[in-house]
Amino acid sequence: MDTTPEEAAQVVALLQQGLSQRAVAAQLHLSQSAVSRVYRRFQETGAFNRRPRTGRHRCTSERDDRFIVSTSLRNRHLTGVDVQQELRRVRQVAVSEWTVRRRLKEANLTPKRPASGPKLTAGHRQARLQFAREHLDWSIAQWRSVLFTDECRVCLHGSDRRGRVYRRPGERFAQCCFAETVAYGGGSCMMWAGISLEGKTALVFVPGGGRGGGLTADRYITDILLGHVVPYAEFVGEDFVLMHDNARCHTARVSRQFLREKELRTMDWPALSPDLNPIEHLWDELKRRVRARNPVPASVDELKTALLEEWDGIPQETVKKLIRSMRNRLQAELERNTNQSELNTIATYYFDGQGKALRPMVAILMARAINYHVYGENSAILPSQRQVAMISEMIHSASLIHDDVIDQSDFRRGKPSVNVLWNHKKIPRSGGNAQLLSSPSARHRLDDMFDRLLLTNVSL
Repeated sequence: MDTTPEEAAQVVALLQQGLSQRAVAAQLHLSQSAVSRVYRRFQETGAFNRRPRTGRHRCTSERDDRFIVSTSLRNRHLTGVDVQQELRRVRQVAVSEWTVRRRLKEANLTPKRPASGPKLTAGHRQARLQFAREHLDWSIAQWRSVLFTDECRVCLHGSDRRGRVYRRPGERFAQCCFAETVAYGGGSCMMWAGISLEGKTALVFVPGGGRGGGLTADRYITDILLGHVVPYAEFVGEDFVLMHDNARCHTARVSRQFLREKELRTMDWPALSPDLNPIEHLWDELKRRVRARNPVPASVDELKTALLEEWDGIPQETVKKLIRSMRNRLQAELERNTNQSELNTIATYYFDGQGKALRPMVAILMARAINYHVYGENSAILPSQRQVAMISEMIHSASLIHDDVIDQSDFRRGKPSVNVLWNHKKIPRSGGNAQLLSSPSARHRLDDMFDRLLLTNVSL
């Protein structure tokens, strides 16, 4: 058992006072051999601490570690084996897959399931980006007038594709490890609903598909618009806005004509954008509640009853949280949906460095010092002064990137610099530091940083 520096100092002091090693060991509750080792080490080195152990030699150099990280960042879909083989091919370094995984973990890169979504064209991405820009700065009062609507299908026997079982060899088809499936989910029901900051609409079941079934434009007008949307619009008033997607029954000529006659404004919703609709998360919550029931519904009628009961049981606070998250959704869209994804990646990496906020803080303090005519904490900083603080930080960050590229620095604040992870020619080719630091990711990260600075109530 190793002794602490404090215990070693006590051992030496007692021995120098003339006590025997056995007496010192008994007094300090140590073994006599430990007392002997401590005193011998003190005589040889004059120190109470043990000499640092060298440990096992790392099988990769710093340059190898940077290569592993940069290879993974260039293609996020590479496995540990792929990176291992690339390291062996390019740098002639043979290490295990687990070594590669450890190096990636040291760089805070861990394997996760990739987020999935519909395949988007350039036009779809541009429409989503335009929508995010137009609605990013909407206030809660503006979102209060919006009714978010959507349709959803729920199967009686839904399967959890992510479910796993622990089994022994040969138990693949054992009853306890087997997941049964039912054709077409054993039956299903289609439903419509709407949510807003004021409340939820009723859950409306739509006839099934097939000949004469499904949600047609006529049924949408009769059962949905007339039965639920129009009364809610009259309650909200002239500021009412209907959010529905681009399904055929929504965009049919008769549906659009009906909305014009009723003077109902609709939100220009981008195609293939269910992830921007907060009600999608409420559908997930509803399905989880139904699956958690005991016993689970055994028929479509029981499923409908369960859906109605669980829908009514969802608290309005849950709905409010989802709608209030619209700014975060749109901000995330701006960060990831850029025409130059590599610029966004570089900007995100650099601003994650969490450098000092001294320059913007000084600008904010100076702004408060000269705002002698402004009263109240909420109006102490003018928008123009906030922009000056942001510009000062952007100029400084641009100079850091410039220095790293020119000086060929390998690290910046303990992290591999941009010219190590990316080719040093990429920044000039892509338009320079100004374009990099004006990317959506950079602007919104600076916004968040200054919000935190202002919330600290910095005062002179």
